[in-house]
Amino acid sequence: MIWAGDVVTYASRGVNGIDGQVSTAVGIARACSSKVHCLIGDITFLYDFNIMVEKLPANLEIWVIDNKGGRIFERVNVSDKMILSEYLPLNELIPGGEFGHNKINIIAPSLSETRNFWEQWNEL
Repeated sequence: MIWAGDVVTYASRGVNGIDGQVSTAVGIARACSSKVHCLIGDITFLYDFNIMVEKLPANLEIWVIDNKGGRIFERVNVSDKMILSEYLPLNELIPGGEFGHNKINIIAPSLSETRNFWEQWNEL
């Protein structure tokens, strides 16, 4: 947890990196009255999608970086099978970015924008 003035930031990795991230944000939102923003990747969002069947707290806003699934695996030494070759964009899965009364913000960078980000990140 990081405090910066009135803003509190939590970081959660999960056991395998992606599990339970939306559920964790739901728990934080239920425990407070402040606006809670959950920033995650597309695979993480889909991995924990089952939480979406519950009524999510109204103070929770989810931000999903939809870069066509598993792009992080291009950066580590694993099989190309880890990268989704067939992929349904989240904009088609969640039309209008609404799920119940919650806003799901989908940020969809192109593959070149994603790769440019990682190149710039490596220079930091």
